[in-house]
Amino acid sequence: MIIAATAGEENVVFCNLYDAATKTRIHSEWNRDADWLAIIDSIQTRLQTSKNSHIVSGEAILF
Repeated sequence: MIIAATAGEENVVFCNLYDAATKTRIHSEWNRDADWLAIIDSIQTRLQTSKNSHIVSGEAILF
């Protein structure tokens, strides 16, 4: 995964996510009420698990 940060206004940062293998952008709908703590926890768990598993490059990780 490639994370490309882009500065917004004042204290806003936008990020685009790209599939590192295909260099294609990963699209997701914006959700103002997203539970960011749960999303970050889920990502960290999945990344930790991927170190010890056989996740194939390009395999989707859903949140």
